[in-house]
Amino acid sequence: MDKRTNKKKKISFDTMLFALSFWLIFVTIEGSFSVQIFLPFLLLIILYKVIIRKDFKIKINAESKILFWFIAALIISTVINVITHNSYFSKDTLIGVAYFIVIYLWYLFNTNKSYDKLEIKYIINSYIGMSVLCSVLLIKRFLEGQLGKIAMINFVNVEIDENYVSALIAIATLYLFNDILNNKSKTKTSIKFLKFIALGINVLAIALSGSRAALIGTILCGGLSYILAFGNNLTRKKFFKLLLICAVVIGIGIKVLDYIPAWTFDRYFNSSYSDNSNSRRVLMWENGLNGFLCSPLYGYSIRIFDQLPDFSTIDGFKIPERVPAHQTYIDLLLYTGILGFIPFVVFMYRILKKLITKEEKRMLPMIVFLLFITNIIGAEKSALMWNNLILFTIIGNYIEKNKNMNDII
Repeated sequence: MDKRTNKKKKISFDTMLFALSFWLIFVTIEGSFSVQIFLPFLLLIILYKVIIRKDFKIKINAESKILFWFIAALIISTVINVITHNSYFSKDTLIGVAYFIVIYLWYLFNTNKSYDKLEIKYIINSYIGMSVLCSVLLIKRFLEGQLGKIAMINFVNVEIDENYVSALIAIATLYLFNDILNNKSKTKTSIKFLKFIALGINVLAIALSGSRAALIGTILCGGLSYILAFGNNLTRKKFFKLLLICAVVIGIGIKVLDYIPAWTFDRYFNSSYSDNSNSRRVLMWENGLNGFLCSPLYGYSIRIFDQLPDFSTIDGFKIPERVPAHQTYIDLLLYTGILGFIPFVVFMYRILKKLITKEEKRMLPMIVFLLFITNIIGAEKSALMWNNLILFTIIGNYIEKNKNMNDII
């Protein structure tokens, strides 16, 4: 027997860095966990490839090539807007463009290799572990008396926006739930118990955060996970098991309602979803689309649209600097116009189509949730969006090569 077959597979250094990058949420100094925090890890990955591995070749996959054209469109938009809107141009525009260059390099260097089953499992488990610690810190704030919306305070005393942190937790929760549903390997009872505990902690944190979109998305996509796991071979025994689980969940939910704060209860069950928060969001969407129609080809680059007098104020409130339309895809239209938006749509399509085949649909709940949440918040520069797209790319390439996701999720 070849001795090499007995060697235990190791996790590569760049895989470990990507897996650990999720944990940078605990030291970021920016409340939406934006991509600039990845820069030190990006430099380490580049140095590792060049100095340690002496690998001077960069394998650029098709998705990276398409994403490059989006970056090129952003640069073209910036050059044009420096000329046409010179009085509104500032260094913040250049910083914003630099963010996307970091995003491109982060995506490129984390997707230019093949990941094996062990490495993918390592990344997913690291993400789930991060989500549980986020949940614990969020629940801790609730126990300390925090009312209303509850965000997470990280280790450097920065409050991470509840919409972003709850969305990060939610996608990790779906990975965990999929693992519980689909893992057919012999797992110790203690490990199974810990997984259920982690699942409960995450769902509780999502509910306490006050993020209605995250909670609704988690429930609906969790239900989709259950249907995908058992829908094709639903037996009478599994059907009654499903009814029993639903009864238990409803019973626990009714009991929990007796203890949740009145504000949280009202937000989910009594308040109108056409409240000031959502109505203002819709106004920002309309404002963004109106702005796009005024410059449909190349947009406004970054930090220019929100400065223009015609669009910077809506019904007396100033639109945020960070998310000009508060919706990822309208924001991207504003940054690059259709010149960059078309390559971005093709980029997304190529990533997502690999994840869904006739034989394999387990990634569908995570895809649906990410698309749902990025249509409600502006996530175009966030770790929420890009780390998940990188993970989607890695898993998609694995499915394309191996035709299944057994023992991954």
